[in-house]
Amino acid sequence: MRPLALTLEGLRSFRSPVTIDFTGRDHVAIIGDTGAGKSSLLEAMTWALYGRTSWSGQPNQELVNDTSPGGRVVLRFRVRGQTWQVTRALRRRGDGTIGPAKVALAHLDDDDLPVERVEGVAAVRNRVEELLGLDDKAFTRTVVLPQGQFAQLLLGEGDVPRADILRQVWRLDELEAAAWAAARAADELAPTRARLAQALEGAPDDPVRHLAELRVFADRLSAEEEATADVVAAVDGAAGQLRRARETIQLVDRIGEHLVYDPGADRAQAAAIAAEAHRLARARRDLVEERTDLAGKLVGIPADDDGLTAVQVATAQATVRRLPALVERALVAAEASRQAQRDAGTAGEHADDLAARAQRAQ
Repeated sequence: MRPLALTLEGLRSFRSPVTIDFTGRDHVAIIGDTGAGKSSLLEAMTWALYGRTSWSGQPNQELVNDTSPGGRVVLRFRVRGQTWQVTRALRRRGDGTIGPAKVALAHLDDDDLPVERVEGVAAVRNRVEELLGLDDKAFTRTVVLPQGQFAQLLLGEGDVPRADILRQVWRLDELEAAAWAAARAADELAPTRARLAQALEGAPDDPVRHLAELRVFADRLSAEEEATADVVAAVDGAAGQLRRARETIQLVDRIGEHLVYDPGADRAQAAAIAAEAHRLARARRDLVEERTDLAGKLVGIPADDDGLTAVQVATAQATVRRLPALVERALVAAEASRQAQRDAGTAGEHADDLAARAQRAQ
């Protein structure tokens, strides 16, 4: 909390209205004679915020000036980047006693207009404690040092040593209690800490960097896996080719077992076919010559009877009619002879190839 302005009226030494402006000041010293009202300024702040003082605990009777009809304190302060203003006022009754205080707390915008307003003693106290994070006792101990204890601290008088005063002011008892609780918690957590330290012995010093390295390694493994898959596919293909080659070799082996190659027999068969073809060709030539001779004879036969018998003429005519058929048969026989020669050559080549394959397979 940072005070911005404090206005007092009818309180203690301040019968007339007085406003103290704290804006633009980092340090403020309150200087004056005894009884001038220095401590009243601090008590006014505490009373405006919490409705109590460090005196007897009855601020309504102690704060109001004896000659004033009432008292009023307005404190403007800034906390958490927001501007707030609390107003607390008292009125004197007709019998001279002081009535209950009226209090209001407002959150002000940049134009000093309220954006939030809280009224009532309890509601204002709760909201102030929420804003400052301190109750009234904590505020008086940490922010406002009571005048009596300050004098004892300076002079070292009375039955209370300075150390005890400081312990009360700075709440050292609570700090010692917190230290004791922290030590006990540390003792309770020691076994767990030891187990965690043991579990983390193998952990990397830089987990983020280690994770990045693992990701790079995983990417490399993925690429190698793809390459391995290609190699496996190639090996499978080669294995299939090898299997088919073995099957071919086995087939050749089986053929070789049943195949007996005899070049002499092939040559004898080819010679026989060639002789048959020669014979058929010669027969064809003879038939052609016979046909030509018969045709010449028929041309020389006169139209009238030349002395040939009817049987001779009929025989000659029948022979002439048979000549085309005989020639055709001779041609067919010659073509069959040539085809037989070609088949014999092909069979020989095939036999040579099978023999060579059989020898390579062995």
